[in-house]
Amino acid sequence: MHFIPLASLLPLAGLILQVAADLTVLGAGSKDKIPNSYIVVLKPSTNQAQVREHTQRISNYHTRRSLQERGVTTGIRGQFDIQSVKGYTVECDHGTLSQILSSPEVQYVEQEGKTKVQVTQKPSTWGLSRISWKTLPKAPYSYRYQNTWGGRGTTIYIVDSGVRVSHKEFEARATWGYNAVPGSPNTDNHGHGTHVAGTAAGKTYGVAKYARIVAVKVIGDDGTGQDSYTLAGLNYISRVAKPGKSVVNMSIGGPKSEAVNAAVEALYKKGIVVVAAAGNENENAGLSSPASARSAITVGATDETDTRASFSNFGSIVDIFAPGVNILSADITSDTATRLDNGTSMASPHVAGLAAYFISSRTTSQSPLNIHSLFITYSQKGLVKSPGPSPNRLAYNGWDEYLPYPY
Repeated sequence: MHFIPLASLLPLAGLILQVAADLTVLGAGSKDKIPNSYIVVLKPSTNQAQVREHTQRISNYHTRRSLQERGVTTGIRGQFDIQSVKGYTVECDHGTLSQILSSPEVQYVEQEGKTKVQVTQKPSTWGLSRISWKTLPKAPYSYRYQNTWGGRGTTIYIVDSGVRVSHKEFEARATWGYNAVPGSPNTDNHGHGTHVAGTAAGKTYGVAKYARIVAVKVIGDDGTGQDSYTLAGLNYISRVAKPGKSVVNMSIGGPKSEAVNAAVEALYKKGIVVVAAAGNENENAGLSSPASARSAITVGATDETDTRASFSNFGSIVDIFAPGVNILSADITSDTATRLDNGTSMASPHVAGLAAYFISSRTTSQSPLNIHSLFITYSQKGLVKSPGPSPNRLAYNGWDEYLPYPY
């Protein structure tokens, strides 16, 4: 975990679109960016009256433009207010964009990126065994944990494709929270989110077996989404999550986004732990979001031999590794179905579940800094083979260490 004050955010290196003298569009034209779609972040000092005046002015300007000028762009689509990070998403032409960039209330504008799930699928729960034993386990596997903790009193928000909340793995602990995907049903028709939730908190395949699960859908049935959906989901979490008792799992990724990273930082400042998959491109995790968010716990993947998975991203931004190959968990084809998946998407919920487990070790609320410190303290150092330029830490629940946790 790394820290950077929100006020010191600088424009991203890379392609920059010069539209007005006042501001430029961050990430314009980069890979996986969406044409004519932008995230507008307003200055933290902007009050609600100024926000209303600004958005009304931009909406009116966009509406007054002729159809030939604005094409089929829809204008302002949604707003977010995540602690000090406030703004909106907009689809517009160059004329409206110029008006936005010249507005004094605007801190920065970023071209919206596409997001996707971070899974590499192949045809037993060795992962649970690995995070509870100091030595590399062999079948038959066993998972050692404090049953009196087990994530009791915590909530894990699954920011993903939704969750099949009726699945038997969740024992009625899973509920539907929010759906940011337009026209999408309140269910998981992809399966990724259900699998992730099962690893985080399923009764059989989960780390924190008593944690509550809340589905926050930001990925469509085709396994893709966009930054505006992610921001809407995080905006919902910022309103409802209990500081010191909540964990957010983000097994998704897209091009680096200052807005998404700032939203993660805002949740951290509120007292909410955010865990992010490092990504599956076998490249620097600092190139994508939310993996590059400095206040997230960013997770790379290992296989059954403690080797960094061939697909796993790496780099100094990676905080810890966890099992992410041949992970068995819940599936959507029935309320008892299971499947095997690979990916940093599978590694991340191991760590999100551990975060909830660590939080439940105390009756008082735990700060994200405390939880991150426990991951560093109890991680197994130097065991990951071929970690790349990443900190060599493997997630571990501290079973053989001094209990209760000393902090």
